[in-house]
Amino acid sequence: MPSASESLSIEDIYNFVDNNCFSGGSRGKVGVELEWLTFVLGNLNEKVSFDLLTKIVNSTQPLLAGSKLSLEPGGQLELSTCTYSNLFALLESVKSDYSILKEKLYDFNIDLVGIGLDTKRPYERIVPWSRYVTMESFFDSFGSEGRTMMCGTASIQINIDLQGSLGMEQRWQLAHCLGPVLAACFANSPAKIGTEIFHSARLANWAKMDHSRTSPVFDSQYLKPPSRSWAEYALNAKVMGIKEKNGNYGYFGNSFSFRDWILQGHQLGYPTLEDFAYHLTTLFPPIRPKGWLELRMIDSLPDPWWEVAIAITTVLFEDPIASKKALEATSHIGKRWNQAAQLGLGDEVLFQAAQKCWGFAMDALYRQSLDVSVINLCEKFFDRYISKGLTLSSNFFNSRLMEGSENGAKTNNCKSA
Repeated sequence: MPSASESLSIEDIYNFVDNNCFSGGSRGKVGVELEWLTFVLGNLNEKVSFDLLTKIVNSTQPLLAGSKLSLEPGGQLELSTCTYSNLFALLESVKSDYSILKEKLYDFNIDLVGIGLDTKRPYERIVPWSRYVTMESFFDSFGSEGRTMMCGTASIQINIDLQGSLGMEQRWQLAHCLGPVLAACFANSPAKIGTEIFHSARLANWAKMDHSRTSPVFDSQYLKPPSRSWAEYALNAKVMGIKEKNGNYGYFGNSFSFRDWILQGHQLGYPTLEDFAYHLTTLFPPIRPKGWLELRMIDSLPDPWWEVAIAITTVLFEDPIASKKALEATSHIGKRWNQAAQLGLGDEVLFQAAQKCWGFAMDALYRQSLDVSVINLCEKFFDRYISKGLTLSSNFFNSRLMEGSENGAKTNNCKSA
């Protein structure tokens, strides 16, 4: 609850971020959060009901390998794993729990679809929880993109430790520079936004929302420590909701930042550290620090390609040789988020960086003597897509080039096999 008097300073925010967002002490662990759209089998236009999904979530847990299942605002399901220091163990745990979940859902006539954006159904929130009601009201004040994000998108979020062979500051830099390359490699949400077609319309949609909470936390010269960059970002982000006496977070407009709230207060009072901690959960940049780094730029992928995204991303951060080479190869790319969303690997700079980084990752996988099936999958994905400058969304583009031209839509550059 807000305080009746001033209780928080800007310095308190800096200290809180240092101690809570950048204090992770472990090294080499990784976990993932896999999201899927849910559909009724045989009917791509029907939403699965909140009651049925809640029943499935409650009855499915605990999963065999310890993953947790949760429900997103539009009916998406999210599988969150435990953390592992071994990539093979992580992949095996995900496959085990995913298999159980798929079988359970099949019994209820529900299918999981690995794609970044739902283009079939209206973006309607089915989850009634107060957090999402407030979030919906907040984003509605900016436009339609918020409802699209909440109710029609799905991603793969890979969580890595703050500490690695590069050190925290270089690891932070690598995440922001490699991020657009990963987004382009695994773009899987082709759709038209306005007059343009995007390879990752999910990423483009996020970019069009409230920029104060969805744009990258980017310092082009990396002059500030990561904790200071994140603290400033959070202070400048608009307040989404304020906790009321009933315990719910209410919507009170979109005109003031958290910094404004500290300095000027509000009719409900001044913010506390509890309010700031909640505020951090409402910020959605492509790289989010939470005591670890949450990488949020990869679209949801179908079987078996999500294994490739996890494996390639993990070794590019965790292998000392690959991470160093990847940072050198991508140091000039940290601002190419829009190109990644629009063009995918049709952007020549991202295409060239992807070729190099994929090579670094494959060398690392061989050094680790990872299960041959995973290595083969990564090689197959490279041969089919990356080597040709294609993405999973490319088939969509190739089948709609003439259609888009006839309809007056711009068909962004897309390499063809």
